[in-house]
Amino acid sequence: MTRCRDDLDLDATLYLVRDNLGKADAFITAAEDLIKESREGDGSRDDDDDAGPDDGDDELRRHRNHVAHMVGSAKFAVRKAIYARSQLRAKLDKHQVVSDPAEVVATTSNNFDPGAPITEGAQTPTFDIAGAVDILREIIKRTEALVCASEDLLEQDPWGDEGDELRTERLAHLLGAAREAARAAVDAGSQIAHGLAMHRANA
Repeated sequence: MTRCRDDLDLDATLYLVRDNLGKADAFITAAEDLIKESREGDGSRDDDDDAGPDDGDDELRRHRNHVAHMVGSAKFAVRKAIYARSQLRAKLDKHQVVSDPAEVVATTSNNFDPGAPITEGAQTPTFDIAGAVDILREIIKRTEALVCASEDLLEQDPWGDEGDELRTERLAHLLGAAREAARAAVDAGSQIAHGLAMHRANA
């Protein structure tokens, strides 16, 4: 019974990590879409003779505020994932979910396929769960750094001058990198979930 409760505890904490990373990915992607819409709309506003200069500034501020809201939400989700990951690591130590270093397949190896069939007589590889959770920390921290850099860029003043295009280009680059990092973290979380299942099956 205790083991079942421990398994549920680990699964629930890992779920929080993966759920918040998924939310961060969604918020970052939404911010990217808003930037793309803003760029596509620039030409149509330039062709609108009835639009005054204040209309363009208001539209720019609305887009900037909306993007800033998405980026801020992504940062909040990433930081919740960071906290949940730290709790997961502590619970792994508490429940002594460890692997024999002599049997561990490196989590960073491109040759390791956890779903590959095991040939007869071959030793079943052991997934280094604790090591994977430590690697996940580095990926999430990179995501956080990129999201925070995006937020800092959005908070720079002034916007609405000739430097907007360069700032928008840099913002799009930062968000693209943040999205890739968030998705790498989501993938790492999926590998950890698979590793936990393997650990229980072999226990």
